[in-house]
Amino acid sequence: MRSWAITGAARGIGLEFVRQLALDKEDLVFAMVRNKERATHLIPIAEANQNVLVLEADATDYEALKAAASRVSEVTGGKLDVIITNHARTGSGTRYWTPITQMCVYCNMWRIAIAYRVNTVGAMHVINAFLPPLRAGTMKHIVAISSAAGDLDLVLRSRENLLAAYAASKAALNIVIAKYAANLRSEGFMCVPLNPGMVNTDETSVAARASLSPLLPVAPLGSTDAL
Repeated sequence: MRSWAITGAARGIGLEFVRQLALDKEDLVFAMVRNKERATHLIPIAEANQNVLVLEADATDYEALKAAASRVSEVTGGKLDVIITNHARTGSGTRYWTPITQMCVYCNMWRIAIAYRVNTVGAMHVINAFLPPLRAGTMKHIVAISSAAGDLDLVLRSRENLLAAYAASKAALNIVIAKYAANLRSEGFMCVPLNPGMVNTDETSVAARASLSPLLPVAPLGSTDAL
């Protein structure tokens, strides 16, 4: 029996992770959301699959994450095989798509800081809170959903100048996961930042897909061999 914990499970990529993983009835899937009442697509999946448990925890709330990790340990006997940090703050509207040279006008420091707080520091909070059951697990996998927007070489090749705060926070996330890999490799962990490519979510409107066309043909970031 494998056990999985996934943040940002209310919709989008996280929701589909839960849907697919729930198909193996031998697995346990812990779906984490900020607000259960608003997880209208997730709750029916949990109700139809006894191997899916919905937990409420915000990635920016370390105490809530530790409580969620304790709940996972209660169910699994103290073990967790895989953590997938999928949550993200992307933003919306003109501020989100503003070129970096205009950010001083259209994007204040709070918007930049919140991207780091959720996308980078939030992932660290999740991983640290769940390290005890991960260390006791068999697989010891840490997966962070990253983005091609945070790939330095790709940005330079494509000359993509939008998404500055989001991209910077995802680039920082890649380094964070590399640091976990460096620290935990001797314990048998596999740590990888994963670029899922362009996915049909609320954030990827037709206009967004057109603007990000240079980012589409990109392989997953990082390598399990390298990390």
